[in-house]
Amino acid sequence: MAYQKLVSIIIPYHSEDVYRLNVVLSSINNQIGVDFEQIEVILVGDAPVEAVRLSDFVLLQHLDLQMHVITGDSVGAGLARQAGMDLARGQYLMFMDADDQFQFVGSLLEFFNVAKMGNHDMIIARYLEESYYNGAYRYYTSSARDWKAAYGKWFSVDYLARIGLKWHPNLRIYEDTYFVGIAATLSPDTHYIDSVVYTRMYNATSTVRKDDYWFERQHHTWADENRYWLQFMRFHRPERMLSDLNYYLVDVYFRRQVNASEDDALFWEAHKRLVLENRDIWAGYTPELATYAESLQDREDKYKAFSLDGLSDFIASSEQFLRD
Repeated sequence: MAYQKLVSIIIPYHSEDVYRLNVVLSSINNQIGVDFEQIEVILVGDAPVEAVRLSDFVLLQHLDLQMHVITGDSVGAGLARQAGMDLARGQYLMFMDADDQFQFVGSLLEFFNVAKMGNHDMIIARYLEESYYNGAYRYYTSSARDWKAAYGKWFSVDYLARIGLKWHPNLRIYEDTYFVGIAATLSPDTHYIDSVVYTRMYNATSTVRKDDYWFERQHHTWADENRYWLQFMRFHRPERMLSDLNYYLVDVYFRRQVNASEDDALFWEAHKRLVLENRDIWAGYTPELATYAESLQDREDKYKAFSLDGLSDFIASSEQFLRD
């Protein structure tokens, strides 16, 4: 397929104003060493709070800027990104949040230098996470092989079409875990860049941070995300389904200890759907599952303070769904 651009940068926005959008767009406009004829930027208004016009950005002379506005109710970041994908003319896709920015003026050049040496399914760089705690800002660098967040990554359009991956319409949170995780897991050709190219700015009202980290308590959505993941793997990589199911069972057991479920009944309904849908691979509480639980607890600091004593009971309660 012939592409008109090398990369399409897709930026959903909802509550951000023109000033905030100018910040993220300026961080693109100020990039050096790249051919701006090979870049398009697609702003996707997800039922935007404030009216935004292309004329608001006339000073950003380097940008081939498009706008698409979703009217009515907000659809969330995932479906807004999908709307941008459906309009994109680039060989690669890159996603930015409207309240973030590139880390430095050579960020895009890092990707261009890789792309000119050959095509890849994914190109993954590192990003900086800004946090605010006890009156001070702190900064953390993502792992070299981050497979969870959409930031600092290029996705090949050909590759996504080949595996049939889109942003899931039912996920308004954990949508990155689904999309990015599947893309990275199935990619046979990922190039890693050991440079920090992107800054995820602190925003106290973001989906992740609002209402005292509300999303950490949405265990029913976490169960749904894992169910959709297993559906995808059943078609593409069935041999890994049991290990992915075991990961979910152990992880959600710990999650429910770290944070009480926002709605316990909703969790058990979603969890039941996952268990029943995967009854053909269900193994129950096995020595392998117990060993995996110990290894996950060793790897994840947030789980180390919690007991594994209730894991077998949790698995038994889950298994009861198969007998009802």
